[in-house]
Amino acid sequence: MVPSIGPKEKTVYDFWSMVWQEYVRVIVCLTTLSDGVKIKCAQYWPDTNKIMKIGHFTIRTKNEKVYANYTIRRIYVKKGQKELMVMMCHYTQWSDHDILEPLCLVTFHRHVLKISESYLGNFILVHCRH
Repeated sequence: MVPSIGPKEKTVYDFWSMVWQEYVRVIVCLTTLSDGVKIKCAQYWPDTNKIMKIGHFTIRTKNEKVYANYTIRRIYVKKGQKELMVMMCHYTQWSDHDILEPLCLVTFHRHVLKISESYLGNFILVHCRH
């Protein structure tokens, strides 16, 4: 597991470079992008079926499944002719001022564990806000 903070706009390229270098197959995002007017994390992935070019990388969100408290995304990272598929588990209901509902977090954790079983031996990158 690679603990990290969420990237800012100016560190998105570094974030994807780390994912590529360490062959990260699962990203767990434990923050919303903003809380009120406060930006907590850059949106480092494109919307579904869109492409984002960042330096040498082309990032594409192939699909996403939205649940009540979290979203699961399948993201493809391409550099040259090589491509890496990354699963992103994004907990979307963790604001700075709310108390978490334990059952919702347990459900999310179980989903993350189920996805992670397919990528044993690979790093899981977990991040929160910056």
